[in-house]
Amino acid sequence: MDNKNKIKFEKKDFEAKIIVVDDDKEFCSIIKQYLERDLHQIKIASDANKALNILDKWNCDIIITDIRLKGMDGIELMKQVFNKYNNPPKFIHMTCYSKLYSYFNLVELGSSDFIQKPFEIDVLLARVHKLVKEIRLEEKISMANNELENAMYKNKLFINQTPLAYIEWDNDMNVTEWNPAAEKIFGFKKEEAVANNMFDKISSTSKKVIKSQKSNIVLNKTRDGREIYCEWNNTPLVEKNKSIIGLSSIVQDVTEFYNLQQLQEKTFLELKENHRILDDNYKLAAQVFANIVKKEKLSHPNIRYILSPMETACGDMIFAKTRPEGGLYAFLGDFAGHGLRAALGAIPVISSFENLASSNKDLPDIIYHINDLLKEILPVGLFLAACFVYYDDKNKCLSIWNGGIPDAIIVGKNGGIKARIPSSHLAIGITASKNIDVSLETFDVSKGDRLYIYSDGIIELFNLEGEMFGQDRFESIFDNNYNPENIMETIKDSLDAHSKGTSPSDDITLLEILCT
Repeated sequence: MDNKNKIKFEKKDFEAKIIVVDDDKEFCSIIKQYLERDLHQIKIASDANKALNILDKWNCDIIITDIRLKGMDGIELMKQVFNKYNNPPKFIHMTCYSKLYSYFNLVELGSSDFIQKPFEIDVLLARVHKLVKEIRLEEKISMANNELENAMYKNKLFINQTPLAYIEWDNDMNVTEWNPAAEKIFGFKKEEAVANNMFDKISSTSKKVIKSQKSNIVLNKTRDGREIYCEWNNTPLVEKNKSIIGLSSIVQDVTEFYNLQQLQEKTFLELKENHRILDDNYKLAAQVFANIVKKEKLSHPNIRYILSPMETACGDMIFAKTRPEGGLYAFLGDFAGHGLRAALGAIPVISSFENLASSNKDLPDIIYHINDLLKEILPVGLFLAACFVYYDDKNKCLSIWNGGIPDAIIVGKNGGIKARIPSSHLAIGITASKNIDVSLETFDVSKGDRLYIYSDGIIELFNLEGEMFGQDRFESIFDNNYNPENIMETIKDSLDAHSKGTSPSDDITLLEILCT
């Protein structure tokens, strides 16, 4: 698509008015602080009625509300807002009681998102950013649709008010009637046309076409020599005795429409060719990405993985590199979004990680460097959730940094989760390196232990009923008849069985590191 036709966003488009509803003042204060850093305007309400009072005086874009509130709950608040306002704000619901509320049911009622407490603040920030973008996109599409409707209405009004030429002919094609619109279209006065054979003067086609009762667009001539395209609709003039005495023609100058149609056909062919070129370039970019992340670079006796992109190109990535001084570097990354847009960001990350690992850089230095790189090159809204790992095989120790990736887990030789490593840091590329905590979590491990790192595409994989695969279902695989040799196949089979009949909405990635 031509860049001129793309919907463009400015920085101010991502600034929103938000009401946070929760009876926990400290919790609200923390959320307010972080949202205001993203330039959002925030108002706090401790219950639903106060939120309604604020909304009466302050139009907002989003309401972030706990479901359980004193008095009216967050679901009833949403219903009242939807009933009261023609253009209500979007809702993000929060709750600690996820088993009592279904994400699917909340969405059916109109909620835009659902977050289980407790949650990482960067998760909320990302969800809010995504929702604000959706709101602004809806606004821009609505504005474009209104402009289109107005343009179509004016065009229709113009056509309806433009008189059509009306011409009557006798059987010898001499004109018997020639109205003012015919004068305007063809340039001949009525007195010049009537009783004369005007056919050769205004037509560049055969009389058979003009006499046809079918609607035809033909090339015509005007008095001043111009060529125009006109649509002709003809009806025989029949006497009571059924004898044909002539022909009536209703004529409309459709030159502009005809030229536009030709332009559309030409544009369609050009768009088709551009689409082919874009598709070729997309596949080429995906191949470049695949060449950079070659399978042999992940060929290591301690490494197994699943990498299943949603589209041709993948926004998730995994990489492993043996450290020259010994030990193993590895990481799993998940760019915001998926497809080519996300995959392009992966290319400099992998190249940088490989170079730094080869230079014996420590993990904190690697994290700082990659964050600085992405902060410089990535547009606003595109960031990298990542988990970095260093395995010291001599001392049997894992050092882990998790920024925005679901809980990594260490599984014992015979099954069972020995340790869980949740995300405790911001994703990469969001803030300057000076604001990033690069402290590592370290774990002593035994021979046969395995570390599993995975993207949210696994736990957020939906089935036909709208149910997510979920963290609990995923972790249960490591407790039920755990077989480390076949565990990757077991995970694949579980994911396939859960999502049968659906298409993944995100890239699916899993990395296993065996401790030897």
